[in-house]
Amino acid sequence: MAEWLESEAGLAYLLQAEWKPARFVPAHPEFIPVTIRLPAELRDRMRRLASDRSMGYQTLARQWLLERCAKEEAKERRQAAKRKPAKPRRKKPVPMNHAAG
Repeated sequence: MAEWLESEAGLAYLLQAEWKPARFVPAHPEFIPVTIRLPAELRDRMRRLASDRSMGYQTLARQWLLERCAKEEAKERRQAAKRKPAKPRRKKPVPMNHAAG
């Protein structure tokens, strides 16, 4: 390949080719890679659903996880709001022993 690129034909090809700048998209600095094992059928279903939405299946999975976390957190907040605060326990009076003597 290198020899061809250095030949007259390779040089002519490179000179007439339309070059588009490569688009580098760095990973989001707050994202970390996570590995999860899925059945192939589930991955295929997710790919189909993601394709219907014009997105990648990993993006769709991330969206679903974010939505589910938000739903669960809202549920926890509702349950916490329903709970009555515990009544403070009244201390029993300590009997005074007047017979000390």
